[in-house]
Amino acid sequence: MKLTSAQVEEAFRRYDTAGKNEISAEDFKKIVKENDPTASDDEVNRLLAEVDADKSGSISYEEIKKLLPK
Repeated sequence: MKLTSAQVEEAFRRYDTAGKNEISAEDFKKIVKENDPTASDDEVNRLLAEVDADKSGSISYEEIKKLLPK
């Protein structure tokens, strides 16, 4: 799955309706599946584990930015 930084930011902001600069793990999974419907559940879960480095169950924009191309 190749997304631009702008696409990731737009998707993140769409799900961060409370403006807390974080989304739930479930919302993160939805974003991945919306952008790559062929991604398996295992792939999505591996990506989630990589993104949610602090294992909080929510994903901050800072966590996502670490994975984006510079």
